[in-house]
Amino acid sequence: DIPPAPDGREVTGTGQPVRETVTGDVPAPRIYLAHRTYPFGTPDYDVLTVLATILGSGRGSRLYQRLADGARLAQPDLVGAYGVDLAHAPAPVIVTAAARPGVTAEQLEAGLTGVLDEIATGGVTDAELDRAKALLTTAWWRHLSTVDGRADTLGRYATQFGDPAKAADRLPSWLAVTADRVAEVAAEVLAPQDRVTLTYLPREQARPEETTLPPTTISSEETAR
Repeated sequence: DIPPAPDGREVTGTGQPVRETVTGDVPAPRIYLAHRTYPFGTPDYDVLTVLATILGSGRGSRLYQRLADGARLAQPDLVGAYGVDLAHAPAPVIVTAAARPGVTAEQLEAGLTGVLDEIATGGVTDAELDRAKALLTTAWWRHLSTVDGRADTLGRYATQFGDPAKAADRLPSWLAVTADRVAEVAAEVLAPQDRVTLTYLPREQARPEETTLPPTTISSEETAR
């Protein structure tokens, strides 16, 4: 009488934020903010993909404009947002940035959460939406322009969904996303009470209560990635 496994695609949020700070051999403070969203392959996750592109893809993204080019809190090459494509669980969206010299982790986190709050309460512009769709379209066709890219995409959809033909749904679903729907998803998934915050600090900035990694556990190259 073993009970059936719960549906891992629907996980209720705890309503309690989670936070951890780790120190190690990193060149600058770096913040990761994560929110769980929807399973990859669902219409809601397609909206989330557009939202992540608006937030953190390239120099025209909201994060870059606010934190790298505007307030100058984040390193230009180390700021972004992306989803982790999990098909059978609530896929997380991760927002991350590394601090410029002289900027504290607290200042950087305040800047990141400020951008998330701004987009969750104020939505996105039509120009941001059009730019995101153009970037996603270009990336999609560039990936499919090679034999390796087509094989990777068809194999992935065959493995995750049992049907490689479902790959044909992805781009049209992104292009059908509206600014209103992005605003609704942002308000739903970016709530601070369900946020996970991971902070990496250089070893010299460690506080007594924080987790410390052994020397050389994290390299500068790994941190940049």
